[in-house]
Amino acid sequence: IEALNAEGYTPTKIAQALKRPPGTVYRKLAGNSDAKGYRSRLAIKRTDRRRPGAKKKIKLDPPMWSRIQSRLGEYYRPAQISGRLQPALGVEISHQTICRHIWADKKNGGEVYNFWRTKGRKYRSRGRKKAIGGRSRMPSASMMRRAKLETGRSRQSLARTTNRHLSPS
Repeated sequence: IEALNAEGYTPTKIAQALKRPPGTVYRKLAGNSDAKGYRSRLAIKRTDRRRPGAKKKIKLDPPMWSRIQSRLGEYYRPAQISGRLQPALGVEISHQTICRHIWADKKNGGEVYNFWRTKGRKYRSRGRKKAIGGRSRMPSASMMRRAKLETGRSRQSLARTTNRHLSPS
């Protein structure tokens, strides 16, 4: 970036040369320039100063994975496990990371997924069935407008009639 910028290239041309999005080059030039312009050494120093505050990625090493497996054996959900590991050990592992490891274990022939309440099956979808025999549904506005055009009755009386027909006797 420094060399191309010194030669007078525009940020868009620099981005094309480096095969990066133009926004990235604009951000680098804006955040790491001083009165003398963009300098790579200055950019590195500023990045090193900002970096210590960033969180380190925690890998699931074997001792941590065995601890998670023992919690799964007690039928804790991944969200509960991740929530309880943070105060106990000061470790932040997302429930998604735990789920990914469970699925990878299943793919490799493991049995950890059996401790899930659903045993890896998908939940049954609810609420997509028709109202007959189930919960009654509120008629949609378009349905009521259509019925009003056909019958000439008001929306309130249509709603009362429709709900009477939809609710189980």
